[in-house]
Amino acid sequence: MIDEVTNCVREAVKQVFSTMVQMDLEAVDCLRLNGEERIASSVGFAGNLTGVVYLSAAEPFARQLTGAMTGLEEEEMDDVIVNDAMGEITNMIVGNMKSQMSAKSVECSLTVPSIVRGTHLEIETLRFQNRSKLNYRNEENFLSLEVLLKEA
Repeated sequence: MIDEVTNCVREAVKQVFSTMVQMDLEAVDCLRLNGEERIASSVGFAGNLTGVVYLSAAEPFARQLTGAMTGLEEEEMDDVIVNDAMGEITNMIVGNMKSQMSAKSVECSLTVPSIVRGTHLEIETLRFQNRSKLNYRNEENFLSLEVLLKEA
């Protein structure tokens, strides 16, 4: 099931980034971190399918994504707006994944997005047995998604 959900998330990332932020992302094997502050947003889901998707980007890239999504200039943004935009991007990705899975008769409900910020963020799981990591880049900016699933 993790492969099926991961493929749905891949398709969702492609659709959300091309339509909402008019940006193409290139899948990459390795994520390059520069010690910058990162913003990680997560949206969970529960039902026939239980898990969480984390989206993480360096703070400057998160601001760039926010500007592309909202039309705001850098000086018009504060941390709350950037947090909200990252949460909404994650929510759209997971909502798209949910729609794809619903078409396959796998139902789930979504949680509201959560945000954390920090320079050394690591996701450790205790309850999820299946994990998939997707890394992307746009020019010199990197984005990471982690898909975690709990076995039924």
